[in-house]
Order: sequence, then C-alpha cells, then structure tokens
Amino acid sequence: MLLEKCPSKGFTMIELLMVIMLVAILGSVAITQYLDFRKEGKEAAAAQVAASLNTAIKLQFVQSTLRCNNTERLNPPPGLPTGQ
Repeated sequence: MLLEKCPSKGFTMIELLMVIMLVAILGSVAITQYLDFRKEGKEAAAAQVAASLNTAIKLQFVQSTLRCNNTERLNPPPGLPTGQ
C-alpha cells in the first residue's frame, strides 16, 4: 500500500519547458512578421508622398508654363507680329 502511485498533480518540468519553447518560437515569428509589415507600410507611405510630390511638381510646371504663355500673348516683344 505504501508503494501505490497517487495521481500526478501539476506539470512536469519538461512539459513546462516545451510550452515556453513553443511560445518563444511563436513570438519570434510574430515579431518578425510585425517588423516586415511595418517596413512595408513605411515604404508604401513614402511611395505615396513621392507620387503626390510628382503630381504637385507637374501641376506647378503646367501652371507656370501657362502663366508665361499668357503673359507673352498679352505683352509681346516690340516689333514682333501679334498674330491678329
């Protein structure tokens, strides 16, 4: 009767270590994915800013060209035909 096994209570050290290793592996994968998503998000934001800047530069170029062309039509240099 003294040698009877009583039901085990709790977890063994190996079981706890396996759970800790599993959590560590999943955590490292999650952190890596998070950093990749963050990098991709910053790259997308930078591309969007570059595209907006490109559009603004083109718009400024067109507006300044139109402004210069309109000014030349209003005030042609002396001695040149006006086209009328």
